[in-house]
Amino acid sequence: MKIGINGGLGNQLFQVSFAHLEMDSKIELYLDSAPRSDRPFELKEFSNFCGHISKIESMGNRFVTFRIKFMRLPKKLKLYFLSDFFSNFSKITLEKLPFSSKTGIANEENLHLGYFQHWALVEKNWIHFGPELQSTLANINGTAWADIDFSSTIVIHVRQGDLINVKNTMGILSSEYYKKAVSLIQEETGIKEFKLVVVTDDKERVAQLNYDLAISRIYGPDEMTAWETLKLMSESRYLVCANSTLSWWGSYLSAKNEGFVALPNPWFKNWHENVGEAFLFPGSNPIESSFS
Repeated sequence: MKIGINGGLGNQLFQVSFAHLEMDSKIELYLDSAPRSDRPFELKEFSNFCGHISKIESMGNRFVTFRIKFMRLPKKLKLYFLSDFFSNFSKITLEKLPFSSKTGIANEENLHLGYFQHWALVEKNWIHFGPELQSTLANINGTAWADIDFSSTIVIHVRQGDLINVKNTMGILSSEYYKKAVSLIQEETGIKEFKLVVVTDDKERVAQLNYDLAISRIYGPDEMTAWETLKLMSESRYLVCANSTLSWWGSYLSAKNEGFVALPNPWFKNWHENVGEAFLFPGSNPIESSFS
């Protein structure tokens, strides 16, 4: 199985999880040749615990780049009926329907490109993929939050910085969403006094906004790596998720450990594709989204 890897850690985990759909063959990872500076390849730690990965290389060679551009022609020209022909010729398969649980592996010899974001796909692969991810996280240093009492702490993920330029489509969740989520957890547990710990990609902005919440601690990217952020969220007993794939993985892992997780619904403000319930896995607690 050949899979293209791009985006941040959350996206990369969806992609490598999808590659575990077919376990009769090894997994080959093909990396974005020109990633954003804040979106490097993040699966090195994971590859140390995944016995399925046999190759990691860049998509930068000219032949691969040409084939990707060639494969995108039917969609660009709206000649969708030619997609299968182009796929067979180029040996590249593009994800046809984003946020769908019906996506499958078209041809093991093809390079598969897409995000493959749906909770049911992850659940289907969990028997193979889950233990590898959990082993990776077990090896991540968690001493930065060793003093946190998770029984009386709500961990809140706030995504800010990289959403500023797409706030009209993806949307930035407002303080109202976070306050509703905290209130729900208080009602469900009967605990009124929680410590609130925030993890974010934009510590300075969150500190300025303050979100009208009594935040006791804020962790930013200078203090925690993406993997450390994911591990903290996964260990949380009570977690409020942002509209971020990294946040989603934190909530999914927390729920696997019987944590209470709140997720925004709808996921995006005004996205051009139907997201539906792709991120709302069973056992999660949807909170009506409000955007700033």
